[in-house]
Amino acid sequence: MAVDQRRPPVIHQLSAAIANQIAAGEVVERPAAVVKELAENSLDAGATRIEVASEDGGRRLIEISDDGHGMGRDDLRLAVSRHATSKLTRAEDLERIATLGFRGEALPSIAAVSEFAIASRPHGESTGWELRLNGGEEVAFAPCALSPGTRVTVRNLFWNVPARLKFLKSEAAETGHLTDQVVRLALSHPGTAFRLRCDGRIAVDLPASEDLTQRIRALFPGDLASSLIAVDGSSDTSQISGFIAHPRTATATARRQYLFLNGRFVRDRLLVAAVKEGFKGFLEPRLHGAVFLHIDLDPAQVDVNVHPTKSEVRFRREGEVFALVSRAIQKGLASQPGGFSLLSAQVVGREVVKPAAPMVVVQERYLPLTIATEPAPNRGPTAPVPTGPEPVRGGASTWHAEPRETIRAAEDRPSPSRYTTPSVANGDGGSSRPGVLVQHAPALGEPPVQPLPAAQVNRPTDQLNRPPAQLNRPTTTPIRRVLQLNRMYLLIETDTGIRLVDQHALHEKALLNSLAPSASDLIAGGRQELLMPIQVALSAAEVAGVAPVLPALAEFGIDAVAAGPTTIQVRAHPARLRRLDWAGFFADVAADGAAAVDGLRERLAHHAACRAAVKAGQELSPDEQRELAQLLFTLDGMEHCPHGRPTVLDLPWDELARRFQR
Repeated sequence: MAVDQRRPPVIHQLSAAIANQIAAGEVVERPAAVVKELAENSLDAGATRIEVASEDGGRRLIEISDDGHGMGRDDLRLAVSRHATSKLTRAEDLERIATLGFRGEALPSIAAVSEFAIASRPHGESTGWELRLNGGEEVAFAPCALSPGTRVTVRNLFWNVPARLKFLKSEAAETGHLTDQVVRLALSHPGTAFRLRCDGRIAVDLPASEDLTQRIRALFPGDLASSLIAVDGSSDTSQISGFIAHPRTATATARRQYLFLNGRFVRDRLLVAAVKEGFKGFLEPRLHGAVFLHIDLDPAQVDVNVHPTKSEVRFRREGEVFALVSRAIQKGLASQPGGFSLLSAQVVGREVVKPAAPMVVVQERYLPLTIATEPAPNRGPTAPVPTGPEPVRGGASTWHAEPRETIRAAEDRPSPSRYTTPSVANGDGGSSRPGVLVQHAPALGEPPVQPLPAAQVNRPTDQLNRPPAQLNRPTTTPIRRVLQLNRMYLLIETDTGIRLVDQHALHEKALLNSLAPSASDLIAGGRQELLMPIQVALSAAEVAGVAPVLPALAEFGIDAVAAGPTTIQVRAHPARLRRLDWAGFFADVAADGAAAVDGLRERLAHHAACRAAVKAGQELSPDEQRELAQLLFTLDGMEHCPHGRPTVLDLPWDELARRFQR
């Protein structure tokens, strides 16, 4: 065999330009990382006002101006060289880092992959200086007119690293990340004013706040801002303060969890696990509570020099920090008047239903468990509905009121053989109990539902509401008895054993199966123009993520626009979506990112089904219990809810006998 005579590669020193590009790969992952590094430098310089401007998601332009200490002529040139910093002088200083930046890598790394300019003027001097670099190479250095402080301009990011450029996300996605970064910085330093302009539009405009509460309410208006719970705690070496939000505002993602360590935003596994532990017993495991927590820890007790982005840290006393965070959250939740837990305040998505709540006077409630395919004649005079506790929401709260109004009795309930799945096809987000008709009073000033062409409307109910899998199911069910437990579960006795069913999950899955499979079907019930548009309060980052998706919503009959940095305005929507949780829907769309447009129909269907389904904590009449139980036997695929959780637990008779040793 011939031996390869080629010489091995010769070791050589990398040029400064290549070394800086490699370093930039760790420090500058995307445009949002540029904003983070530059704004942290501004905060370390004592800035009280920071302005950020971006174009094309940060690709074309990022500019940050501040009113900090500023730098002189000599310091300006030194600042863009590698490992030059004003924050460290000795190796021992690494053990007690109290600043946001300290490595001296950010400016040279950013300059190496962009057209870079930095201008600065110290307080007390009359002239500023500006240094320009292109790909890390100096091209100009001259005096300039500038207010005291520093201005950094980054143009054409990654122009000389095409491999990195092509992996950036869409403009909307990068703008969302960039906005998120500004929100984190603003929450970590409420005493500093922040303004963010994206393509000339003001996305964030925050004056300096006296405390964290004002900053949170400015960034997260609506239910979250009105449900803040103060938390605090301390140990020998650390202290925690801040706010958590009521469990009813919990979401399926952890986007609203903001954890700050010594003024620095961190995403640390230990802290995330501690937050999860703190909410244990108050939230379903799949949900994440909103938190805004500041942890002040002796710098000697934490290592922030783990990763160039400094978002990962290591604690010397992990158990103490974990206990500090989890106990502070638990204490805050327990401090609420009367207290609450997962058993006393059932959290279902964004809904909180209190089982012991008094009755409420309403005419619109949850969707009917059955919908007759033929109109039933009215047999007699009005009759009162059987009494019983029934929680109903109004806005973000759970409302209570007097006894129910009377309703007209319908004639015959549809038999199981004529059963059709629950649906919102009628365009009426809430309705009556099964087998009865509610007299709905039109809302004051509410415009009528505008019908669509007959070709879309006049279709058989079965085609619109019944999934194909249902058509060949048996028309009789093996149900012997049904009993509701704790206003959450149905205990079903059958010929083969006992089935325990989650009432909300089962009804939600049935509704989802019955919802229209296309955009044209979704709006078949008509579109409702709103005289008073719905104002949906979101965070600035969520609005930035939702804005590019709004034009695609028109296909589904939804007319929505961005009406401000933290507001989406819904001006029209399909009648069947009148009870949609718009805040939850838009928050999930923002979390979906670039995939949001492709998944709009599924997202709308999931939210409509969850909103309209029977709630945990809602008492059902015996007839309603049986109708709901029949869904398990008359529809296919009902063993799991839309979120993938089981809807039913089975206990066969022989297994029950074995447990009792019979």
